[in-house]
Amino acid sequence: MSKKMKLSKWMLPVVPFVMLACNKDKNNVDAPELVPHSKTPSMISALAGAGPYEFFPLIGSDDVLAESPSFVYGAQPDGQAFMKNPNGSGYMLITNHEITRAVSRVYLDNNLKPTKGEYIVDAEGGQWRLCSATLATPEEHGFGPLFLTAGESGE
Repeated sequence: MSKKMKLSKWMLPVVPFVMLACNKDKNNVDAPELVPHSKTPSMISALAGAGPYEFFPLIGSDDVLAESPSFVYGAQPDGQAFMKNPNGSGYMLITNHEITRAVSRVYLDNNLKPTKGEYIVDAEGGQWRLCSATLATPEEHGFGPLFLTAGESGE
C-alpha cells in the first residue's frame, strides 16, 4: 500500500456504513456498537474472498429522524465526510447529493444512530450537479477540517 493511501477504520461507501475489524480507536476508546439504523436494507455485499466485512446501512430517504422529522435524506449521494461532531458528542455525516445539487449534514449519536438532518446547501443554493467530495484534514492535507465538493455540470 502506498504512503498516500491509508486504511481508515471508517469506510463509507455511499449510504451503507462499513467498519473494518477494530474495537478501539487510536485513543483507546471503545468503538460504537454497529447495528443497521436505516429502514433501507443494505444492497451491497463483499465479493467472495474479499474479507470478513459487514455492512450497516445508516440512513436512507425513507428514514424519519427524531430531531428533524421533515428532513429527507436526498437522492444520489456522491461523496461524503464522516467526522466527530466538533460541537458536541457523536458524529456528523456530510454528503453531497449529485442530482439535487445539495449538501446535507446528518448528526449521529455515539452509537451512530442518525438523530437530526439538515441541508447546508439546498437545491436553490447549488448551481451545478455535484460530483464527488472529500474531507480535507490537518493530518492528511495540512488544513481543515474542510468538506470539499465540486460541480460537474450546469448552464
